Formats: sequence, C-alpha cells, structure tokens
Amino acid sequence: MNETPSSTSPPVNTRCIYYRLKSSKEDPDNLTLCPILDFANHTAKGSHMTPVPSEADIWNTAPVKPIGKGFKFVSPADTAVQEGEEIFLTYGPHPNRTLFVEYGFVSKSSGEAEVTDGEVDIQDLVGSLILDQKLGAFVRSVLEDEGYWGDWTLYYCAESAGPSWRLTTALRLHCLVVSNNAIHDNAIQPWRDVKGGKRETISDENEIAWRQSLITVCDALITRAQASLHGLKNDNFEGCSGSDDWLPWMRENIRMLWKEELVGVLDAMNGAAARGYKEEVGANRGY
Repeated sequence: MNETPSSTSPPVNTRCIYYRLKSSKEDPDNLTLCPILDFANHTAKGSHMTPVPSEADIWNTAPVKPIGKGFKFVSPADTAVQEGEEIFLTYGPHPNRTLFVEYGFVSKSSGEAEVTDGEVDIQDLVGSLILDQKLGAFVRSVLEDEGYWGDWTLYYCAESAGPSWRLTTALRLHCLVVSNNAIHDNAIQPWRDVKGGKRETISDENEIAWRQSLITVCDALITRAQASLHGLKNDNFEGCSGSDDWLPWMRENIRMLWKEELVGVLDAMNGAAARGYKEEVGANRGY
C-alpha cells in the first residue's frame, strides 16, 4: 500500500465505491465494497486501470440483477503492466487534503516544483474577512439565503488558476456592502443581477475591491503556510520515543499539505496577474 509506517493493526477494507444498484443514481445505497481495490494505490497520473460504465449507468436505469452485473476494469491501451509491477488506480481528481482526510495519505510529487492539480480551501480566512466588518452578519445572512456561504476555494491546474465562482460571488457582495454601508435589498440588487447572469459586473470599483480583498486573503495564507513549513523544518521531535517512528512520515505528509496550499495560492495569484488583477490593484506588491 502507500508509504505508511508498520502497524500491528489488522487490515481493514477501505475501498467503498459508488456502484449502481438502485433505479435512482442519487440513491445512497448505490455503494459497495470492492476489496480488490485495496491492492491498487492512488496515482494522479498513469493509472493502470479504468472502470467500465455499467449498462445501468449508460442508460440511467436500475440494473437487471439486484446486485448488478459486476464491476469491470480495463487497462488503457497505452499502458503496459509488467510482471511484479505495482498497479495504480486514480481515485479521482482530488487535492491532497481530500486524500489525507479520506484515505490517510498524500500523493507525493516527483519533484519539489510539481504539485498535482487541486484546490485550496480558504473558507476560514474569507469568513473572518467578512464577519470582521460591521455589516458582516448581514452579508453572511444573504449568502446563506442564496446558497453561497462557505465552500470558498482557489483552484489550480496546468492550464489556469484562480478563485472559484462561489468565492468571487461572496467577495463581490462583501465589497458592495462595505462600500455602500447599506443593508436593504435595493442596495444589493446589482449583486443579484450579476449572480443571475443579467450583467457582467457590479461596477469597475467593485471589481477592483473584491480582487484586492482576494489578494489580502492570499497574503495571509502565504504567510501562514510559510510559517508552518518553517516550523516543520525546525522540528526535530526531541523527547519522542523509539515507538514514535511514524512521526517523520506524518511530518512529511503535513509538509506536503502546506506545500500544496502555498503553491496553489501562488499559482492562483499568478493566474490573477495574467488576467490583469494586480495591474488594477497595484503592481508593486512584490510577487
């Protein structure tokens, strides 16, 4: 399995996967254990097997048999597997934080500069930014009513990086309320118009303001990530017993998580700069 420390605990199957058993594809019972997948570790690139959609999935119907027709995998035509070679499977396009929470490991990159595609959760920092303002409670109430409170992320991949639509929408409202210092519906109607696709932006001033707010949040996250990485580098685990040999392994996992956040934020800010964000808020910030 993945590079985990030795343990005397009995093995436990963890590969519970989506598998069509019911007429509705959203049914929570569309789930099954698949022990064989315990033998396939995750890789972000170069998977040796790809699941084949069942007829129930293709035609969006219930399977003919109560237990389905069997779960099948095929090997990609451009991938060869040699005898004795480890078999890899792509669990999904997950950032390391998801892999760590769900599976207990992180995906190691082949080099320091390489970080897999993913996202950075900045909900805590954006929430503080909003609620620290005088009308923060009103902004939160509106965002909750409209379904936009929380789940604010920065995404990054080889092609592009930047804020999610949910994050952009929340920051636009925050900056609109701060600038107007008003809490009535008419004051936020331009925001609703943008959210509903009736207009492109609230105003030029609002676009500059929310992007400036985003850079402020990114600055805070970069500082936090750098401080955490520095702390991990200086931690020599003094006082730990010999039975704590898993600590260096766990420290490396945590280092990878902070590294992913740091690189993700820098990529997002560079992507923002490429689209003109920094030129609008001032290009002398030193990034």
